[in-house]
Amino acid sequence: MHRIHVMKIRSLAAFSSLALLAVSLQAGAAVRYVDASLATGAGTGTSWADAYAGPASLQTALAAAVSGDQIWVKAGTYRPSTTGLRTASFTMKSGVAIYGGFVGTESTLSQRDWKTNVTILSGDLLGNDTATTNFTENSYHVVLGTGAAVTAILDGFTVRSGNANGASASNQDKGGGILIVSSGAPTVRNCIFASHRCTFGGGAGYIFSAQATFADCQFNDNNGGSYGGAFDTNAVTSTFTRCIFRNNTAVRAGGVETYGGGNTTYTNCLFAGNRATGSGGGAAIWIGVSNSVVNARNCTFAGNVATSVAGGVNTTSAGTLNASNCVFWSNSGPTGTTAANQINAGGGTNNVSWSIVQGGFTGTSNLA
Repeated sequence: MHRIHVMKIRSLAAFSSLALLAVSLQAGAAVRYVDASLATGAGTGTSWADAYAGPASLQTALAAAVSGDQIWVKAGTYRPSTTGLRTASFTMKSGVAIYGGFVGTESTLSQRDWKTNVTILSGDLLGNDTATTNFTENSYHVVLGTGAAVTAILDGFTVRSGNANGASASNQDKGGGILIVSSGAPTVRNCIFASHRCTFGGGAGYIFSAQATFADCQFNDNNGGSYGGAFDTNAVTSTFTRCIFRNNTAVRAGGVETYGGGNTTYTNCLFAGNRATGSGGGAAIWIGVSNSVVNARNCTFAGNVATSVAGGVNTTSAGTLNASNCVFWSNSGPTGTTAANQINAGGGTNNVSWSIVQGGFTGTSNLA
């Protein structure tokens, strides 16, 4: 009986310790409020009335945030630097969730409407971009996800106007929208990446030796320079779910390039209107080198245009495409909308099943 009594006491003590730990962790987490337009309040970030204010308000919140915190950002435009520093970015932090799309009165996350309350992260540091000029002073990378864990979250933003035209050695020529290298693995949801540029690869984003998860995002009107109008992915394992890649351009891989042994999965995604303007082709996706793999499930590839090879997917150099329940239609190359311009095997392997391919394609239960 005595032994049972002691065990009960020890169990209660252990339970109490766990409960205290949980309370302590919860108490340490905070919501930090950001409102660039606010002209009053204490500026402590503890409420909408006392939100971090001014043009540097989001950077102030990021500097103060610790793991477990959420940052709620009111609709408006936020720039990573107020002094024209092109190397400045909004840097994601492990354990910190950054949410945009607030009107500035919400008390719960579910009350926000990020589609209506547009919250812009802009690389246009001087606010002087036109459709075709004044990009030279823009941020190299608007968002930086390097080294951030999967618990680093960006949700509900329009990210625009990065210009990665700098030095290759420091990756300043890659990923105008977001740069993820060196074992980063951030989570990005409900975001629009638009009007980014770079000289090397990945107009909207560049992922190297890292991972990333994107869901319910759009990548529109980005220019990837040499490789990957929207993304250049190199030696990565990443997923894109319910994403749209539209009207992106690069010399090779108008939409996405997968290179260097990368493994990328697309589920319920749309690739439309992307352009590859040079000899590499692959207006939607280009796959190649070192056993790179692309998995596409329930995706549509339509209306992509290449000036040379395959307006749809070009699989080269030991690359592999695994596609199921997909549609490849009206993708064009120099020979029109033939089957080879939907999917091309330029030295790689294409495993296609249960899909609709214009012109037909060998595989299980495919339709033409």
